[in-house]
Amino acid sequence: MGNPIGVHSQVFAAAWEGEQRRAVAERAAAAGFGFLEVTVMDPQRFDVPGTRAALDAAGLGIACSTAMRLETDLSSADRAISARGEAHMRTMLELASELEAQWLVGVTYGAWAKYPAAPTQAGTANAVEALGRIAARADELGVSIGMEVLNRFENNLVNTTAQARAIVEQVGSPRLRVQLDSYHAHLEENSQADAVAGCGEHLGYLHVGESHRGRLGTGSVDFAQLFAAVAAQRFSGPIVYEAFSANVVGAAAAPLLCVWRDQWEDSDEVAADARRFIAAQLRTARAAAAGSAS
Repeated sequence: MGNPIGVHSQVFAAAWEGEQRRAVAERAAAAGFGFLEVTVMDPQRFDVPGTRAALDAAGLGIACSTAMRLETDLSSADRAISARGEAHMRTMLELASELEAQWLVGVTYGAWAKYPAAPTQAGTANAVEALGRIAARADELGVSIGMEVLNRFENNLVNTTAQARAIVEQVGSPRLRVQLDSYHAHLEENSQADAVAGCGEHLGYLHVGESHRGRLGTGSVDFAQLFAAVAAQRFSGPIVYEAFSANVVGAAAAPLLCVWRDQWEDSDEVAADARRFIAAQLRTARAAAAGSAS
């Protein structure tokens, strides 16, 4: 059982554009990763040929991530706003398919924002109905969708894996899966093991992030527990290192991510260390799971 292991492009650079694409792809490949996760907020302006050239040159695959804003919130009680969110997701699916990405992940069910109130029944219903139609289109295109579970300061609808699982089961499509993120789980779940259990059989995509968004193993996330749980579940989906440093993401992205500190100076060293860390955790957890089963 082997998990594809990837890295978020913003570990290396703030933007995915121009010649920077090729440099980021080369650095990710040199660190030992098999694919890049690239965030796309405006699919209409995304350079598909330039992206494919950079990835092909480095021998990497791609996963796309995205999020909606309050004015395009899929989970809005206002049907017109929800419809704009659905249109965004449909465009993102077409982009992911064109890029030959197997996954479209992130805040695929609502806005990436600090909400002023709890979700409404009407808004939740709008999101579930729209996700059913979106998942049907994803199936036609051969793209899977990950619903990233976020902390309460970044979304109001899906803060636990159990909440994500409930929506996935309502929609009832194998193309819609739960996306677990250890950073967010550290804030919202009782434990990393509970987070995995909350996904049930619907876990599709895993973000590995430290409690302070920096180097793995230097914060307070219980990675041994996390990897033990995913190994026991025989999870074979993508695992992605996601981390942010203020000096890398730059002045434009830092306020959005609430990243105010320089977590590292050398992105290449941090990325390579993360790749080794993830591989070691997987080996240890799988060995323990195999021993328990024998």
